[in-house]
Amino acid sequence: MPSIPAPPLARYQYLISRRGDFVLSVFAGSLSYYFYERDNPRENGKTLWCLFKRRIKV
Repeated sequence: MPSIPAPPLARYQYLISRRGDFVLSVFAGSLSYYFYERDNPRENGKTLWCLFKRRIKV
């Protein structure tokens, strides 16, 4: 029986859309960071938010 060749794989430039991919990646990264920090808390004054506030001098 002859084998049937597989069609070529589709190559998409974007997963969702140009802006949607960016929003999805920022959302997924932020959510994973939130869950990591919630489960593994840091010392007082060593959080990302404290570092951010010191960096912009708020």
